[in-house]
Amino acid sequence: MENSLKEKQAEPAGQRYRFLLWATAVLLLAAIMRLVFLKDVPPGLSQDEVLNADVVSFIRQGYHALFFREGYGHEPLYHYWSIPFQVLFGDNVLSIRLPAAYLGLLLVALAMRWVKREFGPFAAVATGLGLAIGWWPIVFSRVGLRPIMEPVLLLIFAWFWPRRPWLAGLFLGLG
Repeated sequence: MENSLKEKQAEPAGQRYRFLLWATAVLLLAAIMRLVFLKDVPPGLSQDEVLNADVVSFIRQGYHALFFREGYGHEPLYHYWSIPFQVLFGDNVLSIRLPAAYLGLLLVALAMRWVKREFGPFAAVATGLGLAIGWWPIVFSRVGLRPIMEPVLLLIFAWFWPRRPWLAGLFLGLG
C-alpha cells in the first residue's frame, strides 16, 4: 500500500491522466476484439466448449468435485467461474464464451497495471496493446475454454510477489 501511495505522489497528475486515457483506449480496443460478434466468430461451438458447458451444468445440479473426469480430466476453477454466466444467460453460446472473454479483458487490465508498476506507463500501454490485438490472447478469449485463466492467475501471483508471498503462493497454486 505504501509503494502505490508513493507512486501516485511521485507521478505528475498530467502523466497519470494520459496513462488512464491510453489505458482506457486499449481496454476499449480489447473489448471490441473480444466481444463483437462473440456468438458467431469463431463459427459454431467446439466439442471442448460444449463439454465445459456440460461440466458447469453438472455443478449446478449438485455434482461438485476437485477434479472432473469428463473430457480427459478438468480442474474445476474455470467451471466454477462460469456458473454465474450460465445462470444469467441460460444454456447458450454467450454463456459459454463470455467467461473467457471477461478473463481476456481482465488479463489486459492486470497486465497493464502490473507492467506499469514494474516498468512504467509506456511499457504498460505497449503491453496492453499487444495483448489487446495479439492473435493468441484474442483466440483464447473468444472460445469457452479454460487456458485463458492461467495467465490471469500468474499475473495476480506476480502482483503479490514478493510483498505478500503467502497470497502469491495461493494464486500460483491456483494457476
